[in-house]
Amino acid sequence: MSRLLIFEDSAVLKAPVQNRNRISELGRQLAELISGRTSDDVTVIRAEDALNTLRNRILEAQRQTAVIDFTDGVLSKELGCFDDIPILNLGLSRVKKLDDRLSGQGFLLRGDWNATTYIDLSHPLLLDDVNWSGRSIIEVMNLLKINPQNCLVGNLTTNWGLFGDKKGGGNLLQNMGVTVLSGSNVNTPEDDGFHLEDFCVYSGQSLFQRKLSLDELRTLKQKGMFLDQAGLPKNGSAEFVINPNNLLMPSFKKRVTISDEEAIKAFLSFGERLNREIHIHDELNIETRTELNL
Repeated sequence: MSRLLIFEDSAVLKAPVQNRNRISELGRQLAELISGRTSDDVTVIRAEDALNTLRNRILEAQRQTAVIDFTDGVLSKELGCFDDIPILNLGLSRVKKLDDRLSGQGFLLRGDWNATTYIDLSHPLLLDDVNWSGRSIIEVMNLLKINPQNCLVGNLTTNWGLFGDKKGGGNLLQNMGVTVLSGSNVNTPEDDGFHLEDFCVYSGQSLFQRKLSLDELRTLKQKGMFLDQAGLPKNGSAEFVINPNNLLMPSFKKRVTISDEEAIKAFLSFGERLNREIHIHDELNIETRTELNL
C-alpha cells in the first residue's frame, strides 16, 4: 500500500520543549484529516525518534572537521554531539514560480557563505531534515567545492527510492561517494512525503511563507543571493513563492481529494492553528525584546 508521510522534523524540534507534544498532536490530527480523503496509508514520521537514530549514526562515523546545518541551527543544536567542531548555519530555500505547476525556479541562499573561507571543509557533515532528491545537497557541495568522497550527509529522513528513472537522494549521493546517515528511510514512488510546517496558513489566510516579484528576484540574483536554475522571464509580471502550502502542491492534490468547501475550511483552520502553535515562541521572543528595548 502506498504511504503518505507527514514529517514533523523542524516544526517540532525548533519549538520549546513544552510545546512539542501539542505540535505532535496537531500532526496526528492532520493525519486523521487527510486519511478520510486518500487511499494512501497516512503516517507521521516522529522527529525525536529519527533524531535519536541519526545521533547514534553520527557518533559512530568518522569525526568531522565542520558541520553545515541547513536547518538554521535546529538539528545541530538538538543533536548536541559536536563538541568543538565548527558549525555553520547555511542553506538553500526552494523558489517556485507561481503558476499551475508551481514550477521550480531556483534557490535562495541563506546564511553567511563567506564564513566558509575560514573553516576546514576537508571532511564536513551536511545536516538537513529530509533528503528527498539530493539536489540541494549537491548544489551546496558544488558551491563549496566539497569532495563527495570525504563528505557525510545526515538527515532525519532519506529517500532510497526512484523518481521515474532517476535515483532518490540516498542512492544518488551514495553513488557519488558520499556517506549518507539517516534517522528514518522512505522509498518513492510508493511513498510521498510532506513537511508538517508546510501546512501552515499565515496571516490573512495566506498559503505562502513569502512571495517575491520578478524585480525582487532579479535584485537578489544580482547580489548573488539567488541561484536561477530555470531562467527568469525577461519581462512580464511573474510572481514567485517560497515554501507554498502543501495544499497547492500538485503531488499532494494528486493523492488527496479536497474539493468541497467544508474540507477546504477544515484544512485552512488547521493551518492557522498549526502556525500559531509553531511560531508562538517567535512572537513571545519579539515581545520580550521589545519590552527590553533590544
